[in-house]
Amino acid sequence: MKQLEAAPGNARSALAALGPDWLGSISASPSGPVVAGSYVTWTLTYTSGVLGVDDGGAIMVATRQISDWGAPQTQDAGAANYVSTTTTGDATVKAEFTSRASVRPWRQCIVVSVTDGHLGPGDTVTITIGDTSGGGPGLHAQTFPERAFELRPSVDCFGSGDFLPLQDKLTWQIVPGDAARIELLGPSTARVGEPGWLFVRALDRWGNVAPGYRGTVELVDPSGSANLPGTLTFDADDRGFHRFEGVVLNQEGTHRLKVVDREAGYTATANPCVCVAAGSVGLSLYWGDPHGQSEETVGTGSVRDYWRFIRNEASVDFGGHCGNDFQISPAFYRELREIVQQYHEPGRFVSFLSYEWSGNHTAGGDHNVYFLHDDPERSQIHRSGHWLLSDTSEMDTDRYPVSRLRDEFRGREDVLIIPHVGGRRSLLSTVDDVCQSPVIEILSVWGRFPWHGIEALELGLKVGFIGGSDDHSGRPGIAPPANNQLIQTGGLTAIYAPELTRGALWDGLKTRHCYGSSGARIIVSVDVDGHVMGEEYEASGAVRLSGRVAGTAPVERIELRRGADVIWEYDTVSSAAPEWSEALTRGRLRVSWTGARGKNRNKVTRWDGGLTLEGGRILGVEPYDLNHPSDGVTEWDEQGVQWRSRTSGDVDGVTLELEMTAVAVLRVDTPSLREAITLRAVGDTARVLDAGAVGQQVELRWVRSDTGPLDVEWAHVDESPERGTNAYWVWITQADGECAWSSPVFAERP
Repeated sequence: MKQLEAAPGNARSALAALGPDWLGSISASPSGPVVAGSYVTWTLTYTSGVLGVDDGGAIMVATRQISDWGAPQTQDAGAANYVSTTTTGDATVKAEFTSRASVRPWRQCIVVSVTDGHLGPGDTVTITIGDTSGGGPGLHAQTFPERAFELRPSVDCFGSGDFLPLQDKLTWQIVPGDAARIELLGPSTARVGEPGWLFVRALDRWGNVAPGYRGTVELVDPSGSANLPGTLTFDADDRGFHRFEGVVLNQEGTHRLKVVDREAGYTATANPCVCVAAGSVGLSLYWGDPHGQSEETVGTGSVRDYWRFIRNEASVDFGGHCGNDFQISPAFYRELREIVQQYHEPGRFVSFLSYEWSGNHTAGGDHNVYFLHDDPERSQIHRSGHWLLSDTSEMDTDRYPVSRLRDEFRGREDVLIIPHVGGRRSLLSTVDDVCQSPVIEILSVWGRFPWHGIEALELGLKVGFIGGSDDHSGRPGIAPPANNQLIQTGGLTAIYAPELTRGALWDGLKTRHCYGSSGARIIVSVDVDGHVMGEEYEASGAVRLSGRVAGTAPVERIELRRGADVIWEYDTVSSAAPEWSEALTRGRLRVSWTGARGKNRNKVTRWDGGLTLEGGRILGVEPYDLNHPSDGVTEWDEQGVQWRSRTSGDVDGVTLELEMTAVAVLRVDTPSLREAITLRAVGDTARVLDAGAVGQQVELRWVRSDTGPLDVEWAHVDESPERGTNAYWVWITQADGECAWSSPVFAERP
């Protein structure tokens, strides 16, 4: 064995002189592509280097914290995600999985400890991830594509707890699966006779764009008045999506065009489009995703992949990239600026240079910083810190706490600082200038949190509401769920503006002519005494309110709110209670649950459980907004239903077709709530069972079998507005669970 040379203070350099494999090496098989969400077996073979691995040492393989691969386990060889270990050395090896073993973003780790002996040079350790020898199906691969899913290996040869990286790279390509459905998108506003566009994409089971789709699609206008392209057969160049230009609507009104793949049996309806007369002057409605991350910070996929996806596959009108500032090196920020400039194309797609100021909650919490301009002089980054950066050349430009950041940009009309709720939530008491922060975020992949908006209004902040994805999975603008914390589909922001330019969208945000959506492109308009969402005015008496909703699914509920209070409600499912009799009664009951366990990082509430019926029969079960592919109804019979479900402010549930007696009792059994309810006591509206935490509750509501309208016009008069500021806004819920939240109109009453 080569002898070590003395090297005080530089021991690692001396050890490295032993050769390229002084720590050992690792290989993996197979190496081919893996279909997202499939089951796979990977065999890793570590060969010990010249140092060996001493008793108490360990080998570690880590992957990014965003991955939603099946959590590796070592207890049940017959179950999914089983990991086994063997060694040729004179030692015992044992694997353990932990989700927080290393430095972000490499937090998910399999650690193989060496005990009761040691590994000598050349001894091997075999780690079988997704071992099927005991009957298990293998490892459940992550559900989103990645060009280089990586397991990063390291070793602690001395049992010191200090893991050093191996030189070998273990990577696999994760690819989308086969198409499971198609979607159709288009503009929300148009003018008669003016050319527009339609966008078709194919998605796999997990919401990934499916590049292997080769179907033939036909665009259809139910009214028969539009000028539409002919059929298209997708080929390899389309990569699973296609944008049709030159679509012309020839009639005023609300249009919902369709796309059909007759052979596959797929059909989809576009988001509504309101078409007005040719030459009409007015605002158009634009959709975007202002927030997400790439692999340069805590996400996956390169920043160039990020911008390509959000512009093309997501088919939104505008976007931003908000990486955690303490991971944004000077070199990466320069690259980000260059790419933002390259993708900016007024009239087609607007890109904003931005970043996430990521201070601790007590210092202000998460805020997204947006720049109107992208030149270096007017878009200098001021970080919360350099926590994970080795390049500290710009530490003097850090601004911590957030009050120093606000002071730095004070008076700048070309900078917005938007409170965000991610792992950390923003501290709203630090918002001292609504000109800097005219809007706040109320939903993302972290959950739905209208409470954030309500808290802002209760603090007296005149802010509008927006949505975003905070996508970490390389799918901004679509953002299906990504892991056990990011269980929601990402949101979108809608902005009313005269044109698709940075300046026009910027003005739309600053004036609060915008709103947030859970992802569905629902059209929302609000009028308060002639004022539109975001505006302020002085009210002299009763306040007249009206509005219009054009849904992507039947509109089920519109809550008109004044601050936190619901002052009027449109509800298509109320008064659906059955007429009870001494004989058996039929009824349709929705049991739904919602809420989050907290407002901070760990928001997810697990509702795995079920219900049982006494004094009746369950004739049918329909899932309600159980849209996460891993959740859903697992089994049911005439007496009960079982499900898997997680919420983070959204609503999940089931709709039951029941035949019951007048004394029927329903028992709900979940980790968050266990309670028995007499069904006759549900009443004509709803029965809500409080489960604590942040809006955790179970609701029982009789519903109709027929669907409500897609388009709703509403009106209401508030005869007694309060003195001071009255913030009027609407919360829309569709029959499919999708929601939208308008920005308030602020009516001041002396």
